[in-house]
Amino acid sequence: MKTNRALLLCILTILFVGLTFMNVASSAGKKSNYQDKNIDNPNYEASKEAINSETLQYVVKKGNRDSKDLKSIEQMEGYPSASDIQKANIKILKNELLPYEEFVEKYPEFGTQNNISPDRMVWVSKKHYPKGIITMRGNVKNAILITYYDAETGENIGYSTYSLDKDGMELEGPYKNQ
Repeated sequence: MKTNRALLLCILTILFVGLTFMNVASSAGKKSNYQDKNIDNPNYEASKEAINSETLQYVVKKGNRDSKDLKSIEQMEGYPSASDIQKANIKILKNELLPYEEFVEKYPEFGTQNNISPDRMVWVSKKHYPKGIITMRGNVKNAILITYYDAETGENIGYSTYSLDKDGMELEGPYKNQ
């Protein structure tokens, strides 16, 4: 009986070590975050259509890496004007034009959207608001705002706000007691 248990334990250990090794070996050629999240999605390529007529049509933002119709950062929806930047003492830390796939690699906190081609160009703007910024949840003091935009349409796709101060968030409204 003890021999059977020891043999079973030995077999289970060997299986566990073997499976762990296989998992580590298979992750050696890991794809980018964009590819990893979208490779199983039949709609990740701009040329793909909805799976069948009953499925809602996906709005797919096609690749535009070589497009001549890209807008400047100042033309993006909600981008502050030069006078607003001066009045609010906003400091532009970075404005960069990137393919969406590179954006996903550089800024993983935004996740991946399946409806955007990896070759779609996006503007990323990182700004410092020393006086703070007001959000739906309250005032963020000494704030960093990262926003990304569709470079062709100017659409604001997403943003992230955080404070450089340890206790830089003043909650307001229903969030105050959380």
